Amino acid sequence: MKINFKKLNRMLNPKTVVVVGEKGPNYQFLSSQLDFKGNLYSVQIDKKEIPGIKKLGVKNFTSLDDIPGQIDLLIVAVPRQIAPFIAKQAIKRNVRGIHFFTAGFEETKEKIGVDLQNQLTDIINQSDIPVIGPNCMGIYNKSLSLRFHPAQNTAENKPNLRKQNLSFLSQSGTHGVNVTVGAQRNGINVARAISFGNALFVNECDLLEYLITDKQTDIIAFYLEGVKDGSRFINLIKKSNKPVLVWKGGRNNAGARAVASHTASMASNYVIWKKLVEDSGGINVTSLDELTNVAMLLNYKKYKIGNSLALITMTGGQSVAITDAFEDQGFVIPQLTKQSYKKLSEFFNVIGGSYRNPFDAGSTIGNDVNNLHKILRIIGKDKNITGSLVIDMNTRIYRDSKKQYIQFLEALNQFKNTYKMPVIIVVHSLTSTIMMTDNENVTREAISREVTQLAIDRGLPVFNSFNDAAKAMKLVLPH
Repeated sequence: MKINFKKLNRMLNPKTVVVVGEKGPNYQFLSSQLDFKGNLYSVQIDKKEIPGIKKLGVKNFTSLDDIPGQIDLLIVAVPRQIAPFIAKQAIKRNVRGIHFFTAGFEETKEKIGVDLQNQLTDIINQSDIPVIGPNCMGIYNKSLSLRFHPAQNTAENKPNLRKQNLSFLSQSGTHGVNVTVGAQRNGINVARAISFGNALFVNECDLLEYLITDKQTDIIAFYLEGVKDGSRFINLIKKSNKPVLVWKGGRNNAGARAVASHTASMASNYVIWKKLVEDSGGINVTSLDELTNVAMLLNYKKYKIGNSLALITMTGGQSVAITDAFEDQGFVIPQLTKQSYKKLSEFFNVIGGSYRNPFDAGSTIGNDVNNLHKILRIIGKDKNITGSLVIDMNTRIYRDSKKQYIQFLEALNQFKNTYKMPVIIVVHSLTSTIMMTDNENVTREAISREVTQLAIDRGLPVFNSFNDAAKAMKLVLPH
């Protein structure tokens, strides 16, 4: 089916949205977008459901024909047997685009499901209406407050989101929600998310082609279980001047079986797939966390990640662990110049510490932000450090003094801007209980969330482990 991109654009940026067949008690699609910046209507003939819809403040109709004006996006949540009938009505009504939340088609391997999908295909192919789905959560558009899950509303309220906009395309609705929420918690502004399920009509290539020229999108990310046209997909990645991240599901035999039952997609040989994506300039990721981590670094693209690193920790054991993590990923941890070592020797406490890179700096920095400034100035001017600074921020600094912790963050920000070098922070998330100075029991996990947010709010990317940081940084290194 040839996609009408003009209609697809109107569908993804709708002025009028109609939800057909929504049922309570949650009314997920209606309740998720009650503050949608446009017209929101319902079509429901079940008299038991209508009072709940009216309680939401949404006007309900009993026929598509009664909806006023042009319908840009029709969200279909009816049982699968009724889906072909709704498709006929939508074509007659000349809607701009359809999202079929309805599932139970070819992915079930049932004869009735396959037959209904064939019926749906024959009907839709008689028109040029773009159709997303079936078996998917549909469209999220932050600028219009168009959502498919209530959690997305909460995520939008995070302060200090970075200027780079991520758009996420997913064959999984759950991943669509998780990336939308998780990315924005990490300071990444998610402009769009599209869950496209079985991709029976509009597929991943169509959506990628759209996003390549979309002014709201700076970074493109995928969760894919299969592709309809592999060569077109790879060529589009090559064409894109925006980073394209690809998380491929079904990389092994059991995963391939899960893919087939989820979206009826065919899983490809992952080794070949990985090579094709890499050669096209795309970035392969293998998990939700890895996707978010890489997007977080791309989000701070002002200064590029380099291969030659300075590493700072607060303990000797961590200085060994951080070095292993980054050298395992091929990074270089060079010695500093003799001039730098001479300056460091004038104030650095080497009893229980070291300045050889990695820095074991806990006993030197202590509670003195001035010593941190001194170390950072030496690193910034050292000709052997040309890549990035990675620092292990011990939560003890925050526990001793929140004000002091913020001063440390400001020092790192100053270093980043002065020496044009990326700063990456690692805050380990531990769950054992500790005792605060005011005898209030809290968890390390809660403290980690707070110290992480303070850093993110100041434009400093934060990782939960050395390995996570090293893997993500490796993936965004210039090839």
